[in-house]
Amino acid sequence: MSTSVGQESPSQGEGWTDLDLLPLGPVKELFQALAKALRAHRLYDENNPVYIRFLNSLREALRAVWAETDTLQVQVHEYRLVFMGEEVYKSEERTDSLSFMFWKDGIREIVLERGLEDAELPLFLAALQRSRNLTAEGDDLLTILWEANLSHFRYGYVDLLAEGVMTPEAGDTSHVDLTAVLEGEIGTELAVAGAEEGGDQPQASVSPEDFNPTLYSLGPAEMEYLRSEVDRESRRDLRGDVLSALFDRLEEPQFPERQEEILHVLRSLLPNLLSRGALASVGQILQELEWAAAEPGLLQPGGAAMAVGVIDEMSRESSLTELVQALRDGSIAPDAPALAHFLQFLRPAALPVLLRLARESGESLRPVLREGVHGIARRHPQAISALLGDPDGVLVAEGVLLIGRLGITKAIPAVGKLMAHRDPRVRLACLEVMVRLKASTLYSHIENALKDDDRSVRIAGAKAARMLRYQPAVGWLSTAIEGREIRHADLSEKMAIFEAFGFLAGAGTEDILDRFLNGRGFLGRREDEELRACAALALGYVRSERSRNILTAARDDASPMVRNAVRKALKPAADTEGGSS
Repeated sequence: MSTSVGQESPSQGEGWTDLDLLPLGPVKELFQALAKALRAHRLYDENNPVYIRFLNSLREALRAVWAETDTLQVQVHEYRLVFMGEEVYKSEERTDSLSFMFWKDGIREIVLERGLEDAELPLFLAALQRSRNLTAEGDDLLTILWEANLSHFRYGYVDLLAEGVMTPEAGDTSHVDLTAVLEGEIGTELAVAGAEEGGDQPQASVSPEDFNPTLYSLGPAEMEYLRSEVDRESRRDLRGDVLSALFDRLEEPQFPERQEEILHVLRSLLPNLLSRGALASVGQILQELEWAAAEPGLLQPGGAAMAVGVIDEMSRESSLTELVQALRDGSIAPDAPALAHFLQFLRPAALPVLLRLARESGESLRPVLREGVHGIARRHPQAISALLGDPDGVLVAEGVLLIGRLGITKAIPAVGKLMAHRDPRVRLACLEVMVRLKASTLYSHIENALKDDDRSVRIAGAKAARMLRYQPAVGWLSTAIEGREIRHADLSEKMAIFEAFGFLAGAGTEDILDRFLNGRGFLGRREDEELRACAALALGYVRSERSRNILTAARDDASPMVRNAVRKALKPAADTEGGSS
């Protein structure tokens, strides 16, 4: 229902005797809820849960107002809405302003009545949204509201062409002075010639500055807002927004055919995105597909199988090989976080493939692939168990190292069994996990490592004994430095054994080590300079007064290697906590 302002409008103060009791709070909340619901109507379908939530909030806001009155009469101004002389809504941005939306088409008063919150509320929102989408040649809001024929919403309007013009009284046709009309249009005063000027015609000077701006002109704040919106739109992640829209529709189980169509779209998008290097989008799609396939009742059985199949395709060795080759060639930029996020959603079967590819890749790509491996292992710990039984010793070693890096303590018994593996790389990996996790149940394997056939395992065993303070190894270490085999070992092994012995045996070993460092044989010959230097380093771990005196006596030794070792052992910062020397 519409009225011309001033003809049928209810009295503004009708029904209110005490203006202090005006329900300003509920009325302000009502118009905030109306603005939000109108925005949601523009962004979402009518069956979307988000839109329904905002619509229900608007209904509750209306009911809160009806608790105080049956009719809400509000005056419309360009930038604000006024109820009983009090401002209840204000927005100087015309783009989303409720007040400007009514005001620009001549509506100067709106009246909401009890009952609008029922069946007419969606029609009311649809009418307002339709007015925002109109072109310059389309109908205005007055026409749209007239067509909607709402029973519980009334409005008062003015004729925009006649607004501000004084019309003559009925019956007075003797003289109509249109000067006021002309002045309102061109913004200038007309000087009418007097009788003394002989009846000359009125003169007027008109310039572009004399014209008032139209209703649709933009102010400085609006121009700045428009610039910021254009800039934001130019920088918007359009691909991400499109994918998000597809994911929203995928979460609607009541439309299985549309879900299947979206799955086909995503399946065809993945290779294209991957070839373009859009790794972040690929990871986003795989994450959504995995969630959708696991969510009960979201997808039909055929749709769930399709989603799982897409992930399986991406986990195949051929797909991963092509991806890594593109990364090596530079066709795809190796974005480490995006690549690691994408790889973690692959199937456990991709784990050995990625480990092999990482081993064959360069230093720049290897850490990125390993991070993806860690992501898969964290989400699928059972995949590590499969690696431990692989015939390839390198893959077994990688699986053991994953146990240590991810801190999977439940797998420690399996690591202990692998200490006897035929591949020394596996035994080395087991020692590293033992040290990293400080797995006391594995310490008994240290003595076997000290006697291992492989040099690198023996060195790692000696270092592990020192770092884990494994005292039972002292007996074997004492026998080793007194034996003949130590003299045929290389410098690295000698250093590892002597340092472990000095650190673990401590005080009481000075005589043995002094004999190596400063002692002479039957013919006055000294020990090999490598053994003497290693003995000096071992004395540095003893940290007793006597060991210091022994080292001081060898400070000026003729051998540069021995002198350097003594100097290092005498430093206060020498490692006494089990770290590497």
